[in-house]
Amino acid sequence: MDDKNNLSILNQSKIFAHLDRVYEWIKTGNVLPLSMEIDSTNICNSNCSNCAGNRFSPQVSLSLEFMKDVINQLSPFLKGLVFTGGGEPLCNNFTIDAVIYAKQKGLDVGFITNGELITEKIAEKLVENCSWVRVSVDAADEKDYLLVHGKGRDSYKKVLEGIGFLINAKKKFGGNCTIGAAYLTNEKLSKGMFSFSKKMKQLGVDYVQFRPFHFDKFNVDSEIGECKKLENEDFKVEVSRMRYDKNEYEYPVAYRDYFTTVLAADGKLYPDCFTRGMRGYALGDLNHDIFEEIWNSEKKKEIIENKLKMKNCPVMCRYDSLSNLLWNIKQVNEGGKHLSFV
Repeated sequence: MDDKNNLSILNQSKIFAHLDRVYEWIKTGNVLPLSMEIDSTNICNSNCSNCAGNRFSPQVSLSLEFMKDVINQLSPFLKGLVFTGGGEPLCNNFTIDAVIYAKQKGLDVGFITNGELITEKIAEKLVENCSWVRVSVDAADEKDYLLVHGKGRDSYKKVLEGIGFLINAKKKFGGNCTIGAAYLTNEKLSKGMFSFSKKMKQLGVDYVQFRPFHFDKFNVDSEIGECKKLENEDFKVEVSRMRYDKNEYEYPVAYRDYFTTVLAADGKLYPDCFTRGMRGYALGDLNHDIFEEIWNSEKKKEIIENKLKMKNCPVMCRYDSLSNLLWNIKQVNEGGKHLSFV
């Protein structure tokens, strides 16, 4: 099953909505980022065995003052800010206040959560201030939830209740907040994909998203095909297709790292979600330096230019198609022939 709908929320042709930034990058070799992920904490109430957050020590959270300062620095040029983790964002009591502040500063806000800590009040604030909220459910039932998240029936019930609070808040306030539910796939969990999709559709989410565990190559095309039969105008099945299909990089440098970045819960900047917390991949530390100094540094450029040389950088990267596109644009601009003929 191929997912090439240009209106898909996962389609990375969205970069063409920011041609001014692409042009600046082509001409100067650098550009201020369009979007950033922020880990307001690396503390989590789940116990997912394969989570990258498990590499963090000690467990820390960003203060509201720190997050506001970062937002103030970036709001003149940043477009989108995603609160994610690292950890569970709602384990930091200041996260919702930071979400509201980011919205007030003119940023589009996204929010990724495991959903267990969502209350009616929190749901209303998220729906009022976020462009989208995605809940990482990753299970069709309590048994699979225990397998993935390391927690049982009571937690799974709270997650479903949290999604219900989000749906009710959207109905109450209206607006354009998109609510989704995500599901990690492998051979064992593939059996629950259809029942998960059906359950989420009944709850009233706008979409479900399927993506594989890192380095898992089990083919779920037939399961995705069945799930897509549930689609209608109000419910879509989204697939992180690049994370299923890729076997090798077609470019030596992931240039999309010039357009996005990750702020970890210790205040350090990283190129992407996979490198967060990895020694040697911190671009800089916002506890000590201002953002633009870090972003314009030779250290940042060197890390980005050499990142793909790491042995375990996953080929199945969600930004693969964007990196491939930017690589091709750069190559044509620097050495293309007969450019007048398109």
